[in-house]
Amino acid sequence: MRQMQLEDLACLQIDFKARQAEISVRPGAGWCLIHGCIIPMLAEILRRNQQYLLHAATLLSRTSGRALLLAGASGHGKTTTALALMHSGLALISDDISFICGNVEDHSRLPVWGLLPRLKIRHATLELLPWLAELPRKEARIAGEFYVDTAGLKRDTKLVPARVGAIVFLGERNAEAHQLTSLAKLSAVELLIRENLRAVDRRGEGPAGKTFQTIVRLIEDCETYRLSASPELDTLYNIVAPLLEE
Repeated sequence: MRQMQLEDLACLQIDFKARQAEISVRPGAGWCLIHGCIIPMLAEILRRNQQYLLHAATLLSRTSGRALLLAGASGHGKTTTALALMHSGLALISDDISFICGNVEDHSRLPVWGLLPRLKIRHATLELLPWLAELPRKEARIAGEFYVDTAGLKRDTKLVPARVGAIVFLGERNAEAHQLTSLAKLSAVELLIRENLRAVDRRGEGPAGKTFQTIVRLIEDCETYRLSASPELDTLYNIVAPLLEE
């Protein structure tokens, strides 16, 4: 049994033995249904099949077929950066919800796939990416935030997993030029775990331990970088795209 209570807004209960789930949402709180209930339920189900949710954006090279993971704390610009790279030529798979497949038995790179149920942007993103203003949008609950219709984006909606070629961790933006530097593997592990591992599992055998092992294996097989992007986002593709080539 699994149960999650989202304050007094919603309650999620999963009975794995009976293969049933029940979601209760307070009237007027339907806005929390997707990210507050359905996504956590999906993550719990997939975790039992060794597919682990990562708080990261996923983009795909249309030439090499390799995936790029954009990671970083909330507010560091994953959505803005992902949209800029999509507009320049990469395929957008997800801006926030990605799943890494840890059930691969061979020694090849771990595959990743993602979901984009809805796209939330802020005024700052509209200023940096003026072409977004042409897409239908509606105001979100928080002032200054909007939901954009993903049907208007040039994105790949296929859920076929792709092998990860590089992981880029977003740092603070700068006003001068893009700065892309190599990131030590140990630092990459620390950053990715900080965003994605919540429970402590000292035995290393339960969900947290398996997630940790998968994250470490993912980073072992990929090149890892830190990016400080400038406002000139239309030139970012020229720096990031070569990371995904063979």
